[in-house]
Amino acid sequence: THSVLGGWELSGTFITETGVPVAAGGVGYDILDKNGKNSSGGEPDPIALGGNYTNRDDVVAKIKYNKKADNWFSSPNTDGGTSPLAPPAPGWAGGANLGFGNGRRDTFVGPGRVNFSTSLYKSFAFGERAHFEFRAESFNTFNHSEFNSIDTGASDGNYGKSTSTWDPRVLELGGKFVF
Repeated sequence: THSVLGGWELSGTFITETGVPVAAGGVGYDILDKNGKNSSGGEPDPIALGGNYTNRDDVVAKIKYNKKADNWFSSPNTDGGTSPLAPPAPGWAGGANLGFGNGRRDTFVGPGRVNFSTSLYKSFAFGERAHFEFRAESFNTFNHSEFNSIDTGASDGNYGKSTSTWDPRVLELGGKFVF
């Protein structure tokens, strides 16, 4: 019984990460027609570069983190609040930064991560030179949801929502015969 019940080894890893900085989705600007009007109904060109480019948004309100899958931060699409971002105002209309947005490349903080992985293994001897190694491993042992990315593109319906998660619990069994 000692060869079956005794000699098991247990190991594990623990990962904890704070949220990763995430850039806000830039506002896309369309080409203006010959009369200086935006013919496609998108945002007007605040910098007068001719369109077909993206510009950083202006941060106009404090970002409130709700940290829920369908409402990671306060936005009009998720909680009826006001968006913390807005298209920048053109310089000729009194906007700061000559029409360039003041949003940083790391405007938002994405979800963090806490993960446990465990391993259980044992070696069974067969004679003096041969043995069988058995291994059982579990990744995301406690199988809790870990959000991976947040949609920061203000032009779609998923703005402020989690768009993916890390893998669920994964079990792996293995064995090898050494002789």
